Amino acid sequence: MHLKAARRAATFSMRMAETRRQKALRHVLKGRTIVAAQRALIASRRSEGKDTADAEDLLSAFERSQAIFEDDLRALETNEPDKAPSADGI
Repeated sequence: MHLKAARRAATFSMRMAETRRQKALRHVLKGRTIVAAQRALIASRRSEGKDTADAEDLLSAFERSQAIFEDDLRALETNEPDKAPSADGI
């Protein structure tokens, strides 16, 4: 097996063993990084006098997704399964 394929298989195995809370936390942390990077991109483009409309639209979509991730994690951490989506809904 090639090294790349072995890494993919190992990553897949680790993710299969993740709990829903661990997965939700991973999504929250990754989402926060994406939102911060998009905000930095907008600030940079704005400082260069470039149009930021498309970047701001994308940021808005990222922020909506992030709110969902944060709500899901909060529901899992407070043990409110009725508020957390099922595994099928993720």
